[in-house]
Amino acid sequence: MAGEVPSPLPAAAAAALLSSPVPSVSLAAASPSSSMATAAGNSRLAFHPAPDDAETPYPLPADLKESDRLRVQHEAIKHAFSGRIFHTPQHALFEAAGATILDVGCGPGIWTREFATTFPNCQVIGIDMNTTFFGFIDMPENVKLVHHNVFEKLPFPDNTFDLVFQRALAMAVPKAMMTGLVQELKRVTKPGGYIQLVEPYMKVIRCGPLAKKIINWGGIVGSHFALNFRELYKVLKSEVLSRRDITSEEYDQLVEDSMTEYATYKTYGNWFYAFGQVPG
Repeated sequence: MAGEVPSPLPAAAAAALLSSPVPSVSLAAASPSSSMATAAGNSRLAFHPAPDDAETPYPLPADLKESDRLRVQHEAIKHAFSGRIFHTPQHALFEAAGATILDVGCGPGIWTREFATTFPNCQVIGIDMNTTFFGFIDMPENVKLVHHNVFEKLPFPDNTFDLVFQRALAMAVPKAMMTGLVQELKRVTKPGGYIQLVEPYMKVIRCGPLAKKIINWGGIVGSHFALNFRELYKVLKSEVLSRRDITSEEYDQLVEDSMTEYATYKTYGNWFYAFGQVPG
């Protein structure tokens, strides 16, 4: 193990990664310059029901507008990490032919496509529970998108992938299942391959009073960055209204006013990545 976790990933994700039998875990936090205007994600939102439910609905719209929002989020995270979309020491491998990559919870495949385009000799598979997203983005020939719920065993043999990448799923996975999910990621990773997790720290920093009226409705409602705020709050409007004594018109005005407040208070949150190598 490379060291202790300095409170970056949500506790369940960090504990699962560090407690699983994957040695040489490295953790790198965003530098101060990587802080971004944000409202972090809410663990109380029903991102996924219990795994024995018949269905696992996506809590946000699986439409083109949501795909566009996720694209903005992807670019913001990439910019915060100095343009890097992965951090494992595998660049030479990816430039050679034959490397296989898995993107877990790929959504519309924004990261999937960028990686596959950057490294055309790699074969990249993205899995997601919601196929409505598939088709919003044109994919290169070295990408395959697969419908799958991560609460179930991954549909791949042992030792399949050189890199398994997962981003922004800690909020969606119940704490009790996180260790099992990381073990599944390890199972499908080749000996000597890597697992990388990327997650936001679940705390908003310098949150102003207007934003708190939204955020404190039962935890923290959103995640990600300034360009995501308005659309994300629109999506979460009905849920917030059901939990707070506020009218629809008041909520709309509150969202607009909070946009200015974020700049005044310099509200931000942090994203972190962690990667571990499978022994081999």
